[in-house]
Amino acid sequence: MRQYSPEALDRGESSSQRSNTDGLSITRNPVLQTLAVMATVSIIGWGIQPANPSSPAVFGASVPLKENWWQLITANYAHLDTAHFISNAVFVLIAGGVISFSTSAVRFHLFFITTGVITSAVQLQAIDVSGGGPVWIVGSSGAAFALCGYVIGSFANTIISGRASISRTGLLTVMLVVAGLFTIRFTPEKSAFISHFVGVVIGLVTGWYRILRVE
Repeated sequence: MRQYSPEALDRGESSSQRSNTDGLSITRNPVLQTLAVMATVSIIGWGIQPANPSSPAVFGASVPLKENWWQLITANYAHLDTAHFISNAVFVLIAGGVISFSTSAVRFHLFFITTGVITSAVQLQAIDVSGGGPVWIVGSSGAAFALCGYVIGSFANTIISGRASISRTGLLTVMLVVAGLFTIRFTPEKSAFISHFVGVVIGLVTGWYRILRVE
């Protein structure tokens, strides 16, 4: 069942048609909202960052995760410098822009925050377990890679579905290979490789099932 407003009926538009235009609205576009938050948090962080370059970022996340857990969220929006911000913003703008036309703002923001928190937590735990010493991380790259993975997974579903049969094991193998190649190609040296890889994997799986899509 679909609901139509009198205004939409007068214009001959359905609610689904109107929802597609939300992606074109500056004020309603979740990608532009995310970029605005990223810029705001980053600028604030740069303004109150300690003079010592080696000191932890103000909004950075670190272990143990049970302490100051909220930093996993702030770290998702903060960045080290303008170059770091721009590199992540490009991924968010392009991949997120594609996704925004078929999802809602709420789903987009939840996906961005959730993937950012998960990828950051995995990266920190991996370093902690390996005895890498005290470390902190900051940046939207984990969520940005998840957005890219989502686009690839969704596109792959469109191409493969109905045209070829593939087992779950085969599909998983292909996704892991794609995630690995994508991560290696777009991860700069001394960056959070594990976070990026986990982000792409999450994106590929969720994109294949199109969990963000609003019918």
